[in-house]
Amino acid sequence: MWTMQNTKRNSVPNAVVIGLGKSSISCAAFLIDEGWDVEMLDVKPHPQLERLVESELPGIIIHTEVDPHAFLNAELVVMTRAMTGLYSEVVDLAGKYGCRTMTSLELFFECSKKPIAAIVGNNGKSTVLALVDAIASSQGQAACIDAKNGYPFLDLLDASQPDTYILELSTQQLAQAQSVSPDVVAILNQAAEPVNQNGGIPSYDAMTRVASNARMSVLNRDDPVVSQMGIRGASIEYGLSEPKCDSDYGILQKGTSRWIAKGAEKLIKINNCELQGSHNELNLLAACAVADAVGYSVSAAQSTITKFKGLPYSCEDEGRRNGIRWVNDARSTNVDSTIAAIESSDEPVVLIAGGLSRGDDFSKITEKVNGKLIGCVLFGRDGWKLDQSFNGVKTKELVDGIDDAITVAEKIASEGDCVVFSPGCVSHDMFTDYEQRGETFSRALKTHFDDSGSNTT
Repeated sequence: MWTMQNTKRNSVPNAVVIGLGKSSISCAAFLIDEGWDVEMLDVKPHPQLERLVESELPGIIIHTEVDPHAFLNAELVVMTRAMTGLYSEVVDLAGKYGCRTMTSLELFFECSKKPIAAIVGNNGKSTVLALVDAIASSQGQAACIDAKNGYPFLDLLDASQPDTYILELSTQQLAQAQSVSPDVVAILNQAAEPVNQNGGIPSYDAMTRVASNARMSVLNRDDPVVSQMGIRGASIEYGLSEPKCDSDYGILQKGTSRWIAKGAEKLIKINNCELQGSHNELNLLAACAVADAVGYSVSAAQSTITKFKGLPYSCEDEGRRNGIRWVNDARSTNVDSTIAAIESSDEPVVLIAGGLSRGDDFSKITEKVNGKLIGCVLFGRDGWKLDQSFNGVKTKELVDGIDDAITVAEKIASEGDCVVFSPGCVSHDMFTDYEQRGETFSRALKTHFDDSGSNTT
């Protein structure tokens, strides 16, 4: 049972869970199982979510406004929503009533009895996590992977205990969790402009703090921001150059062959790997370094690493039609991932992008890809905003949806070109998630070329 000092001397400890929905229900259910009396609170009514809570936790008290009485007897307040706006006011009010306040992530860390590795960064997290999981499985070990921000962390404690928890975390989650200390922290990359979170705490500072408290950090030495963080303590670095010391990972050139190496030790011939491209080489190196830091043998997992094909809708090759290659990168939700998708192609690229923009500067794309981009097809709610960022691209088209985007992209591209579907935006204007977006593109692509009778390879 998880306990804390009973500061208000109630016979049964009381807790308030802030927020409604699946993550909040998971948190409340965990505390109830641990012997707590629990109430739930949100800053305004959410009838659909309230019905969901009542169906899962019958009889639980739900407050749909900021009610100070909810905190009178409470010892613990758990935040399952981002602490912004009114939610920050809730935290301040809880503090005035002497309640201990934490996030659901902090509660998970406090209750877990197994090592935890945290993976953060703008791009590549899901691929790295999946490969580390494959490495662990190949050695008869279990790594419980959470690859979704907003995942109900407390549910993981109900499952059979793995050897290690490996979590994909956002910088916002780290900024709002003041007391987490993972055994291993991997920072894959970081935007050049640190974003302020949690009332002014930069995400840059949050990552530096958490990594400095970890037993081991895994750091991308090629990332200009990560390399300047000044993280204290033991670390393993990785990058596309030769390893700098025996514990670091990098690329060794031996004759005409390039190898993933630890120090001077050649481990995996890159040409033998299913994952190709410089961004995937970084993912492979990161996964090897994380697996090593956690305690898995990289040298014993060479076959697993070379055969790993990546994740669906992550620069997934959809084949050639009429000499044009099509790539499905529906996972892309930011401009950096779109840049990586374009750079992964050796051919001239026609880009299909759009959706709900996060405010990224898409003009960075033309600056980074050095003329490789020959055309853009833009869709979704913010497609018109993206259009203004591609002034240096000769051919641009705005379309209504995926079907039209495929038709127009085929007209722009020529034999030997590559059409890259890498939206760079959130999907919720048209789709439930990136998976539905990827499925829609793949299905529309097959339908389009089946109907046209084009040659497919």
